[in-house]
Amino acid sequence: MNRKGIKYLLLIIILVSVLTVSAFADVMGGVVTGSYVNVRASASIGGKWLQTLPKGTKLVILGKTGNWYNISYNGLTGYMSADYVEPMVSTEADLGYATVTGSFVNLRSKPTTASIAMRVLSQGMTVKVLGIENGWYKVESNNVTGYMYGQYLEPIGVNEEDDNSDWLLKEGMRIVETAKKYLGIKYVWGGSTPTQGFDCSGLTQWVYNECGYTIRYRVQQYLDGVAIDYEDLMPGDLVFFSTNGNGGISHVGIYVGDGQFIHAPKVGKPVQITNMASGYYKNTFVCARRLITEPND
Repeated sequence: MNRKGIKYLLLIIILVSVLTVSAFADVMGGVVTGSYVNVRASASIGGKWLQTLPKGTKLVILGKTGNWYNISYNGLTGYMSADYVEPMVSTEADLGYATVTGSFVNLRSKPTTASIAMRVLSQGMTVKVLGIENGWYKVESNNVTGYMYGQYLEPIGVNEEDDNSDWLLKEGMRIVETAKKYLGIKYVWGGSTPTQGFDCSGLTQWVYNECGYTIRYRVQQYLDGVAIDYEDLMPGDLVFFSTNGNGGISHVGIYVGDGQFIHAPKVGKPVQITNMASGYYKNTFVCARRLITEPND
């Protein structure tokens, strides 16, 4: 290739880079399209794992690096493969909190500079993010809902308090992440170890024991802990089902969150994550139990 051709190629590369950056100059929404997609600390398959988000999770897209989106989800910032995220110009979801980065930024009634400015927010103030629309954040500030331009807000972690519910969530997620280590382990009736294989209660017992909890074997696990209503499920709770058709408890798993649970289903189906918010497992759900409790000071 001659010098003129090289210059032309370099110009094309520069233009593509500029267009890629400008295309994401405004904040966008996104939804996870893969079943369970990892969030990583860097834009690489080898990047440190931060969290796994299930299909349908709504998030904020802050930018793009190669084939990776820089995303924010409920205070967590990282990178997710663009193959498993669908960008959206507009979306409504609880997206955590953000800090005002501009000196004085208008909170407007609509996502346009032509709309009414309902109040002015100063730098450093925190707002709750309710969604995204055409490059604007939909936010709530002191019970007033409006829109702020995306370039003047920076997503932050959810306001955390050292209360019981916060500890329970963190401990529940520790149990869930422990259980995920055994995804793909074969089902064996009566199995209770990773090398042997697992049945449903063997899996739950092994995971809880690994996390420092002692629970019963077989379906008698429904006698452990305290009863939890379906609407109050948190990650790490045990969920029980009647899969034998007689109304009695015959199956158990660990609630993951977002209507999903991890379990050892049956012969031929290894440990996996399954939807329980609808369909078969929604219809056969019997009860739930919470074994984790706040630690003593």
